[in-house]
Amino acid sequence: MSVPSDDSISAPCIFLGNFDQGIQLSPRVFVPNIDDAFVGRTVGALALKCMEVAPRAVHLIGPDEAAVLYQPLPPSYAEYCERLYGYVPLVFSPRRQYENLEEPLSLLTWVLEDERLLAEIARFGSERGLVLDPFIGNPLVFDLARRTGLPVSGISERDVLRGVVGDLNDKALFQVVCRELGIPVVPSVHVTGWDALVAEAESQFKRNDAVMLRRSRAAGGLGNCEVSSAIVRAARCETVRAYLERALTPREEWSTETVLVEPVLNIVASPGALYHAAPDGRVAAVTIADQVIENMCFLGSEYPTACDSSLRRRMTELGMRYAEAFVAMGGVGYFNVDWGITDAGDLVAFESNARYTGCIHGLEAMRRLGASDACAWSNDALKVHPSTRFEKVDAFLRRDGIGWNNDRKEGVVATIPPAGVGQKKTIGCIAIASTRARVAELRASMTAFARSTFSGS
Repeated sequence: MSVPSDDSISAPCIFLGNFDQGIQLSPRVFVPNIDDAFVGRTVGALALKCMEVAPRAVHLIGPDEAAVLYQPLPPSYAEYCERLYGYVPLVFSPRRQYENLEEPLSLLTWVLEDERLLAEIARFGSERGLVLDPFIGNPLVFDLARRTGLPVSGISERDVLRGVVGDLNDKALFQVVCRELGIPVVPSVHVTGWDALVAEAESQFKRNDAVMLRRSRAAGGLGNCEVSSAIVRAARCETVRAYLERALTPREEWSTETVLVEPVLNIVASPGALYHAAPDGRVAAVTIADQVIENMCFLGSEYPTACDSSLRRRMTELGMRYAEAFVAMGGVGYFNVDWGITDAGDLVAFESNARYTGCIHGLEAMRRLGASDACAWSNDALKVHPSTRFEKVDAFLRRDGIGWNNDRKEGVVATIPPAGVGQKKTIGCIAIASTRARVAELRASMTAFARSTFSGS
């Protein structure tokens, strides 16, 4: 069954937002402490992923603001941003660089260790009256505030210290709240401990020949595990238990964290509804965009959602019902509700993320370029050959004429310069146009370009 859609929709479902001055954000030093969104040690490939996507932050800051990144912005990409927006984004970064993949990544720790950087941030922020705006609330943000003399936006220190951030991002607690509010969720069983997890997974698998496991405090789809007969056979495992013993790593996190054990639903669309809660408790519904998901991991967004008007109204109504609980729990700032639409047309809420989400930089880029009423598609994980430099990406955008054209208000914007190690690098982009058909053409061009970097063409 296809998702009910309104073919006439050509613009993102923006109800309120900083796009029309509905959200008043204080001028800030944005701190994308993405590593703090993950439970446990952020190391290896996960740490590298945090560093890869962090440059999205430059699309969130204006000419009198700044961002603190894990590493300096490539000069060629800074020049590209100047051509795009009319100013070079100001970026701070610590001296310390990530070299040992076994070492936990922590942007805030590295910044706090860098006296020169602290002085620069303090001077720049105090001269302009800026606030520190973190990607996600964390106690170290307030240490940074004391070291720089700058205030912090978002969830208060008292609430951060009493665990509000973790609670607001907890999938199990989210379900508890939703059930109390009459918001439909997946019929999950919440378990803690390895033996209970395996027993419940085996029980549901026996009934349905499939089961989904979701760690309650994991992020980015990294704590999800689907089990089916085909998956177990492909792994050459004899039993569900054997497969789980191999697949669920690190075992400590799966053993100690609450895990949602639930049926595998046939989801045909995954809209994400974005909101913003002001310090005074007022909540603005910003937009609904369809998530681009691959292997249970978020890649990007499609704006606007393809859902029809009745589904959009339903998501907005139920989302604002949850928003009241979000504020009552101490929530401030951006948050979302991730929805799923089944093949039967049923709407279910999966989780909420109390932080900057992956669709915001695309919305901000569109707003700054005067294209808030356009259609768009973003991808934060387009793979290119490891030798690919941003100059090659920029040359392709210019040569083929698919780069941003301000007169036509359409084109591809490079949102992340090439980054990463190993056999592939990652780039990010957003394709913007007045119609879905033109967005699809631009998307196809970028996908073809990425493939071409491996063939040398």
